[in-house]
Amino acid sequence: MLPGRLLLRALVLSVFLAECLVGQAAQDKAAPSQQDQAAPAVPAAEPLIPPKEHSVLGELQIITINSKVFKNIRNLRVWLPANYFAPVNRNKHYPVLYMQDGQNLFDEATAVNHEWKFDETVEFLTGSMRIGPMIIVGIDSTPRRANEYLPYPDANNKELGKFETQDVHGKQYGDFVINEVMPLIEKKYRVLTGAHNTGSAAGCMEPMRPCTRYWHTRECLAKCCWKALCCSSATNNC
Repeated sequence: MLPGRLLLRALVLSVFLAECLVGQAAQDKAAPSQQDQAAPAVPAAEPLIPPKEHSVLGELQIITINSKVFKNIRNLRVWLPANYFAPVNRNKHYPVLYMQDGQNLFDEATAVNHEWKFDETVEFLTGSMRIGPMIIVGIDSTPRRANEYLPYPDANNKELGKFETQDVHGKQYGDFVINEVMPLIEKKYRVLTGAHNTGSAAGCMEPMRPCTRYWHTRECLAKCCWKALCCSSATNNC
């Protein structure tokens, strides 16, 4: 009987060991090793400067112009008055105001600091019958803004480099607006022509100094203004 008892004990022990091995294997499969464990999720980093939302009020069209004067390409932002496309106005033409630093005029998302809110201001003034409807053309500035706006070297402008080698072309800005920008706008949009229907304004004086005298001489501009309408010197964007 002894051999039989030993055989039975051996059989029980074998079954027990087999169950232990199966249980251990199941635990190993259920609990992955430290190497297999996924690293904790890292929260997405917030941008240092949150993206700004678009804030255009009304109809704004963006077209490009390839300048032969400055040998570059830039955007023109054309803000159209309310009901410009209404069938009843299809033959109506509008005065036009040309503005510099076009990316700052209408849209918080494209403004260098903050939008100048030209669209909201003109909408309010026309809605309250203080001024008539008009087309506003915002001429974007470029990375060479100071070079294009200033007619003379400026010893205090570090952006331009050394005074002796400053490459300024502000005296050509009038040619650019009159001979390139204005013909393009007059071709694509229903604008009134002539000095009494054409104006220009800027948040800063740089692009106006070399242009005003030339434009008046050419009798194509009657209205000039600096820091006009809603432009504020508080932007410090000059």
